[in-house]
Amino acid sequence: MENITHNQPKNGFTLLEMVIVILISGIIMTTSAGYFSQYLEKQRFDITHENVKYAAAILSTYSTDIYPCPSDRSLGVGDPNYGQPVGFDNATGPATGCKAAFDALPMNGCSSTGGYCKIRAINVDKNDDNIDDYIYVGGYPLRFIELNNPNEAFDDAKTLDGYGNQLTYAVSQNMTRYHNGATPDDQSADSPQETWGVITIEDEFGNPTGGIEGDAFYTITSHGKDGAGAFSASGQPVAPCSTSSKSTTFVNLLGLTETVVRQDDNGAAVDADNCDEDDIFRQALGNYDANSPAHFDDAIEYNVSSSILLWQHTVDSTGKITENMRNLNSGSIGIDEIEPDHDNYKLDVNGTLRAESYARAKQLCDTTGACKDINNIVGSTGISCPSGKAVTKIINGEISSYCENVGVSPNTHTCNPGKFITSFNADGSVSCN
Repeated sequence: MENITHNQPKNGFTLLEMVIVILISGIIMTTSAGYFSQYLEKQRFDITHENVKYAAAILSTYSTDIYPCPSDRSLGVGDPNYGQPVGFDNATGPATGCKAAFDALPMNGCSSTGGYCKIRAINVDKNDDNIDDYIYVGGYPLRFIELNNPNEAFDDAKTLDGYGNQLTYAVSQNMTRYHNGATPDDQSADSPQETWGVITIEDEFGNPTGGIEGDAFYTITSHGKDGAGAFSASGQPVAPCSTSSKSTTFVNLLGLTETVVRQDDNGAAVDADNCDEDDIFRQALGNYDANSPAHFDDAIEYNVSSSILLWQHTVDSTGKITENMRNLNSGSIGIDEIEPDHDNYKLDVNGTLRAESYARAKQLCDTTGACKDINNIVGSTGISCPSGKAVTKIINGEISSYCENVGVSPNTHTCNPGKFITSFNADGSVSCN
């Protein structure tokens, strides 16, 4: 009997086939993981720069003497006082304002948690009080922003960079307002606040960025991927700043020799200048991830006088920003004028000036330059003619020479409701309109 063997079809892969499939899959996954990693890094980078620019743009709308004080970075997202300016308690309100809290800090020192700091700008005295000016450093004061923008919704995520760390806010002390609406720090009403910035911005080569040499108002900084000098969303330090102690000896504003010891980058890394204890901040032309003194992965925005020099919002007695604006130009303004007459007039208009409601001025001048006090033009209240006479003219606020007998009582010279006198007729009657 013949035996017939039937070959069964094979199921599955041979060992060699499986090895080939695994190798191909590994290559695909490695390539895909690399692209995905690049995608995530690009996303973090974009979020970081978007939030830094957003935070700086909001502050750029503020008047130069009411910038909010920084918040405490050691308070994490979810804390009732997260984003509140230092010195403000969400439960009790502002007791002393931020100045008392920062005054209590040592020179070039921080709070016990490191959440907010005070940096001395050596031999920089923009407000002429013979005392070095300071820079306040801390977190972004989102709650103060909300207070002045009640109709706009703000997200705490906007105070974080793409790596989940808090943005750092540094502001010139002279240009802050106590959160409780008190007088701006060391300022009088007529002080030139727009020139009182004390922050220096340099590039990675030590050159002034955009011509800024010790006059920036504030900076908004992300400490980048490495988080050196940053605080996390939960209020914890992320990584130490690459600094070491540095002793500096100089002649101070009083003519005395002084030695100051503070934490300085000492060339450790370019971006360490954004978290050390001097008044220099860095905005590099590019990012450098190399572990060298050229390392820079921060994102920083700032503001300086040239960008908001001409106009600023005013504030009410509580410190809230109003819709009103004032002009900061120290010279004159010419409308349709090649060169305004700055020696005589603050506003020089070549044309017709019209006011729908009221225009306030002490004097009005004609084209020849002759000026008259307003009171001598419109007259004071209660001017009248003697009984039996009526006004026929008003010139330079005077009517005494223009009261004439008209044969009728002046009391009869009235207009019907809704109309007013527009002129006096020769017979002493009036025209109404």
